[in-house]
Amino acid sequence: MARWGLIVEELPVGGNALPLANVLAEFEAVSRREAEELAKPHIRAYTPRHPMTPKRNRLYRTADGWMLVGEGAFQKHYPYHFRVCELEWDSDAAPVEDADH
Repeated sequence: MARWGLIVEELPVGGNALPLANVLAEFEAVSRREAEELAKPHIRAYTPRHPMTPKRNRLYRTADGWMLVGEGAFQKHYPYHFRVCELEWDSDAAPVEDADH
């Protein structure tokens, strides 16, 4: 069974800020479709940092995940991109013993 992560990327609004990415959740699933179904409750429960006092949030399905657009005061919009990604390597994982030795 594959290990999957739900990644949220906070996209910068103006200025020279870089995107911020965080792992919201990790789970085991057989397929991408199953992993996406497991991710949906986490996405819907997500509370973005901005706007501080949201007027409206809209969640869109995209070709590679979801986009949450939060609208705050003065119609300023804050985008958050969610992706389900299969974990292929983790530097923190215990080393795997060589089966031949």
